[in-house]
Amino acid sequence: MLPSCLANLTFLLSLDISNNRFTGNIASSPLSKLTSLVSLNILNNNLEVPVSFEAFANHSSLIEVYTDGNIGVPETESRAWVPMFQLEIFSMSNCTHLQTLPRFLHYQNRLTFLDFSLNHLRGSFPNWLFQNNTQLIGLSLGGNAFIGSFSLPLLAQPSVKYIGISENRLSGQLQANISSVFPNLVLLKMSGNCLEGQIPASVWQMKGLEALDLANNHFSGELPTEVVIPPSLQYLHLNGNNFTGEIPKSLSSTNLAVLEISNNSLSGMIPEWMGQMSGLVLLAMSHNHLRGPIPVELCNLDRLRFLDLSENQFSGLIPSCFSHLEHLFLNKNHLSGNLTHGSTNNSALLTLDLSDNNIVGSIPQWIGNLSVLNILLLKNNKFEGDIPNHLCHLQRLRMLDLSHNQLTESIPSCLSNISQEVNSQQTFRLPALESFAFQSVAFTSVYTMFDAVRMKVEFTTKSSSLNYEGGPLLYMSGIDLSSNRLSGEVPIELGNLSEIQVLNFSHNNLVGSIPKTFSNLHEIGCIDLSYNKLSGRIPHELLELHSLAVFSVAHNNLSGSVPELKGQFSTFDETSYEGNPFLCGPPLHINCTNAQLKHPIQSNDGNEEEGEDGFIDMEIFYISFSVAFPVFFIGVITTLCVNSSWRYRWFHFVENLVFSCYYFLVDRVTNICSKVTS
Repeated sequence: MLPSCLANLTFLLSLDISNNRFTGNIASSPLSKLTSLVSLNILNNNLEVPVSFEAFANHSSLIEVYTDGNIGVPETESRAWVPMFQLEIFSMSNCTHLQTLPRFLHYQNRLTFLDFSLNHLRGSFPNWLFQNNTQLIGLSLGGNAFIGSFSLPLLAQPSVKYIGISENRLSGQLQANISSVFPNLVLLKMSGNCLEGQIPASVWQMKGLEALDLANNHFSGELPTEVVIPPSLQYLHLNGNNFTGEIPKSLSSTNLAVLEISNNSLSGMIPEWMGQMSGLVLLAMSHNHLRGPIPVELCNLDRLRFLDLSENQFSGLIPSCFSHLEHLFLNKNHLSGNLTHGSTNNSALLTLDLSDNNIVGSIPQWIGNLSVLNILLLKNNKFEGDIPNHLCHLQRLRMLDLSHNQLTESIPSCLSNISQEVNSQQTFRLPALESFAFQSVAFTSVYTMFDAVRMKVEFTTKSSSLNYEGGPLLYMSGIDLSSNRLSGEVPIELGNLSEIQVLNFSHNNLVGSIPKTFSNLHEIGCIDLSYNKLSGRIPHELLELHSLAVFSVAHNNLSGSVPELKGQFSTFDETSYEGNPFLCGPPLHINCTNAQLKHPIQSNDGNEEEGEDGFIDMEIFYISFSVAFPVFFIGVITTLCVNSSWRYRWFHFVENLVFSCYYFLVDRVTNICSKVTS
């Protein structure tokens, strides 16, 4: 609660109690007594803020109010009241329980910044805010549930520079006269709505426009070809729409820092002139129908740090000249060749995703030189050979996916050296817009709306491929070596990966026992060792894994009792153990006593000898048969050739056998025919 003595500060002009844990309703707090206040900042507390704001009706000097991150109280306003104050800055973003804008805002006409973002407000879009406040500079209403069209005010609004109305339910088309109504617009963020049609040509006539975000709408048609984007434009986000056609020359600009046109239906090839867009820091064109080779001209972009060309139809070799990139996504294309000549000088690469291509050869040596690499995804290619030890040099690696390749040999024990630490560098931050020089906390949401890019990577966990982005990506760590031809034992050293969350070694030829050291994997959520040739007991020490959500050792040669139905193991059914006929105990329907009579249980030290009822090693059986049969055959032939007496007896035996079979068949056929004719 706020101390009651605050009410004694009757001449207080500015009060900042932000970022605390104060509670209580501000209408009944000492704040309502401070009628001399000019600025009030209570953001990020647990205070209850009545929407009506009627408790501050007599605060005639009030100009700035910041109530973000508190608890909104949806109060029924008993009467219409006209406040004595005229606010210039009012920020009430991210407050729970709000449903509508306060009615007293209808009487405000001096607002310069208004932020009611992230409140899930409903109703029609409040176009009257523009008409009532002719000095308005910035409006942030993103993250609500406003419906209807974005109708422009009748008169021009030259003071408006920042409009953020993303993540609502606005529909219809952008009006063609938007540039004449907002001639000085610097930022327009309308992503995540239901806007449709084509982008009006007048949008490109805003000479001061620096950031345009129309992503995740229903815009369609071809990207404009007859316009020239303003030289001031630095951020252009058109991803997640229905644009078609080829990439037009109109997008060419040396000042553009960010170009996002992913998740559309663009076709054709990447034009060579894109290599002249020297200002590009981020280029994202994933999930289109682009084809052809990746042009080497892109290597001229020295400032480029983030390149995403995934989920297209690119073919050919991967250029080896991206020496400045931090994040490279080329997954889900038709790229081929090998990686012999790679970006050996790229010491800044954090993410490398080449999954789902047709890359061949061995995993190259130069990957071990990527000293800060966090994520390496090479799954579903045609890599062969062993897992090289130089991958162990990547001590900051958190996610490694080499699944669905043709890798052989054993799992390097030195993989236990990789890091599982959270790396904040995995969030790619964009350069700040120079025009956002004001320090007002009222527009924090707009100020930072282009601050970071949410990267997304696909990783198999909990038996399905999931997309990780944002916070979950920062904390994710795992190793997936499944669906290869790996052999040997599971290294006990992997038990040192105490922070790892996923281990998937399924569908290989691994032998030996399950390491008891896996009980040290305290953060593990998924262990999949299915479809191997593992033997011995399942270590009961694994009961100590309290975060385990997926566990599968199906289709191995395991024996003995399964771990007790305690903790997380009480959630696993028999499918986790199927294909191991000598496992016993719940949830399996095999009694351990009967199982022991049929098959001796190995000793605790893990050393066992196969009994008469043990498993037949089919590989050894085939080898033995393929050696024994030729030896036997050659021995018989040699004997018959050397000993003439045995040879004559053998031929006589074969002759008698042939004649006996012949007359037997003739006699049978004759009898059958006689019966049929009679």
